[in-house]
Amino acid sequence: MRGAIAPAERRSAGEAIARHILRQLPPRPGRRFALYADLADEMPMRPLFEAIRRVSIPLLPRVEGARLEFLPVRKWSDLRKGAFGVLEPSAGARAYRFSRDDAVVLPGVAFDRSGHRLGRGAGFYDRAFGGAQAGPLLIGAGYAFQLLAHVPHGPFDRRVDVVATERGMIWPGSRL
Repeated sequence: MRGAIAPAERRSAGEAIARHILRQLPPRPGRRFALYADLADEMPMRPLFEAIRRVSIPLLPRVEGARLEFLPVRKWSDLRKGAFGVLEPSAGARAYRFSRDDAVVLPGVAFDRSGHRLGRGAGFYDRAFGGAQAGPLLIGAGYAFQLLAHVPHGPFDRRVDVVATERGMIWPGSRL
């Protein structure tokens, strides 16, 4: 279903999700935003990136071995194809260490209203954020049709704190 979305619909959904996220989590001093460079079948992040970079420097993930590190990115055009064909920051910048005030937007194949997330199966985000409830606010981003009644999950899967779609945001366990 994700692959069948027309480019104009993708663009519109990306703009809508950026509005929802920034309306409920406006940039403020001390809050850094991390997001991902989307693949063709994922929720577009460019509109959110452009909005955030007006007030802060967004962070994007880079695969380093079996883990993710998050690096500052000033311009989308600075990203280069990396692991798995995903655009990522070039090596060289210092990796950022997240605080509780930060927000990380991450992709998923499916989500449920309890915050369970089904990823692509490599576990990069689960390892990056583990079970640390004191870490950054995790925002799962996807289309409304990716929100299911139940998503299979295991003991090492990290739930998201918020699910954001083009139709709005769902807060399984409010941390605000």
